[in-house]
Amino acid sequence: MATQNKCMQAGACKGSHGCVGLFRALLFKELNKNKIIILRRASSTYKSSITSALRELSDNYGIPLSTLKHAASSLKNLRLIEYGTAAKPKELTITKAGMDALRLIATELDETYG
Repeated sequence: MATQNKCMQAGACKGSHGCVGLFRALLFKELNKNKIIILRRASSTYKSSITSALRELSDNYGIPLSTLKHAASSLKNLRLIEYGTAAKPKELTITKAGMDALRLIATELDETYG
């Protein structure tokens, strides 16, 4: 609510739908195809390590593993996904913020990526 009020005070949008539209546009600009693929994979019920998930995505989509690693690191820094390290293994999971981001851009995802 506080973010919404600041948004409206700054004149960036009019009403709650305008702010949602602004946030949706910002998210869609930040979340490129590779990041969206990783977010969707993290939101699936099939759980695995980040390494296994990225290898699978690399094989399925023909995206270089290094590119996906960079995208995953960016998503982790944005706190949209969580995963462990070699020293502290943890399954790839999507955070609440990551789920919210996917929901906000769902319409555009369907239109853009099918």
